[in-house]
Amino acid sequence: MKRLFTLLALCVCLVASAGPKVTIKGRVTAQGKPVEGVLVSDGAQIVKTDSKGRYALASDKRDSVVFITTPSGFIARSQDGCRPGFWALLTKPAGKPETHDFVLVPQNQDSYRAIFISDVHFSFIDSGIDTSCFRTQVFPYLKQYAKESTASAVYTFNLGDFSHDSKWYEHDFDEADAYEFMRSLGYPTPVYSVSGNHDNDGAVINDADVNFKAAWLYRHVWGPDRFSLNIGKDHWILMDNIVYNNTPVDKIKNKGILGKRDYEARFTQAQLEWLKKDISFVPDGTRIYLCCHCPVFNTANKSECIPQEQVAILDEIFSRFDKVTVYSGHAHMMHIPATGKYSRFEQYVLPATSGSMWQTQDRGFQSISGDGTDAGAFIGDYRSEAQPHYTYKTFAYGEKAMRVYDMNEVGRYYRENADVRFQMEHFSAAKHDFSQAQYANQLFINYWFYRPGETVKAYENGKEIEVLAVQKFEDPLYNVCYFVPETIKAGGYKKSLEKFRWPHMFVAKASTATSSVQIKVFSAQGALVRELTISRPKAFDVNID
Repeated sequence: MKRLFTLLALCVCLVASAGPKVTIKGRVTAQGKPVEGVLVSDGAQIVKTDSKGRYALASDKRDSVVFITTPSGFIARSQDGCRPGFWALLTKPAGKPETHDFVLVPQNQDSYRAIFISDVHFSFIDSGIDTSCFRTQVFPYLKQYAKESTASAVYTFNLGDFSHDSKWYEHDFDEADAYEFMRSLGYPTPVYSVSGNHDNDGAVINDADVNFKAAWLYRHVWGPDRFSLNIGKDHWILMDNIVYNNTPVDKIKNKGILGKRDYEARFTQAQLEWLKKDISFVPDGTRIYLCCHCPVFNTANKSECIPQEQVAILDEIFSRFDKVTVYSGHAHMMHIPATGKYSRFEQYVLPATSGSMWQTQDRGFQSISGDGTDAGAFIGDYRSEAQPHYTYKTFAYGEKAMRVYDMNEVGRYYRENADVRFQMEHFSAAKHDFSQAQYANQLFINYWFYRPGETVKAYENGKEIEVLAVQKFEDPLYNVCYFVPETIKAGGYKKSLEKFRWPHMFVAKASTATSSVQIKVFSAQGALVRELTISRPKAFDVNID
């Protein structure tokens, strides 16, 4: 009887110690040696590697990926020279165990450069106007920005809408094709990515889990929809904040696309729960950077940012940190919005690498975003003991923060150009006719690098003249490069062509048509930030610098 009780006790102990079944395991090594303390996640759980570099997860494999948080001083070894290998697709059924190892490469991260691209919208339109423009107008400069950096490391952060869902089947060019095109050029830096609304498969409908299933190809190309990495003393978080609904439609407009491609801008609850766990491992005082596709804040278009209740949740999650910097795309504009009561956040809404989805280039005009910003790359330079230094380098004109229009010359163009006159006839109530006398001697200052608290001043012959911040005027160059051709194409009025958003336009009026005017920008603390002298008359054309 005593032996029977002993056997029963032993069975109970064995059952208790077995625990949940391990379904994902592996090792993390660097230079052939194990790396202890590396965080490994399946998108829900986060565990640490042991002294032998081993990890084990009892995972339901719900997110179909396993990934590591790359520790400071390392980068995950890349299989193709472009995507860091910090993640792996899970290939076996939920209950079957599988092994995935990760290899780290030591890297000096005392200083580093981040090149941000967003809204590239590769879709092989019109036999490749997008790929052609990227190859000739964009890629050489991205390569230059990487090469000219004196930092010890350079990375690229892709902020989403890398492809364009509506054209995947029509043009036989999807997310994987877009990535392979960029890789084949010999892209010069490692690329980390977040998903945008257009990076989903529009053929996936009628499923309770359409948001996850429509992202199947994105996961195969770029990996998890949430992950983090440490670079130097900084912690970077990349999270998809698009919930893709793709409501079914009766009439199919694009080949293979079965839904409206509609979406909501928000994080899922699972993402937020993972974020809480991720942040719990981050020491106080660490600089936090968050990358996502849709803005967290966007005072220019509040419908295209996450709900306020989620902002409050983020604020609570990050409550241990004095500052969190957010980078996003989606809006096809440069906008550094005020964050209101959420003062720990600083947001950079970045313009589209494609300008207006390559449409202005397709019509022979320059590459320009919807707010009048020249297409370009936002660049951050980071050092351990200093605040980041930001520049915006346009692909056409190099580093540039504003464009100033001599409205006398704009007015002349508006009077003489037949296509503009056609537009004015059909949009008399919706557009501003800059040929009118009321705009004479005015200067429009589109200062796209404007930061909250800055002051824009203008001086004519050394005397200060009034400058007004306005949002009611469209950018003249964008109107000529996009709205006018679209009006001609539509044959007249089209409601969608009324839209415009310019959150960083300023207007001054000179006393004469020929006097030179000096523009100065001052910080919130009163320091001179930048200045520009405008000699007039300043010609207006579609290649204006």
